[in-house]
Amino acid sequence: MYSITGFAGIRIMTVKLTGPMFKKEVIIQPAYVVDDSAVTGPGAGSRYFVNRPVAMSR
Repeated sequence: MYSITGFAGIRIMTVKLTGPMFKKEVIIQPAYVVDDSAVTGPGAGSRYFVNRPVAMSR
């Protein structure tokens, strides 16, 4: 039995589920999420940002 403690936005990069167990892999990376229907708490905005968007800097 598991308890869900939260959700996160991800991007699936690689999936390989064939062959021996030591060669199987699922590689993910955090992703920026905007959900207009999300509720993050009392008085909070309707958007939930899992990670900052990519930005250029000098």
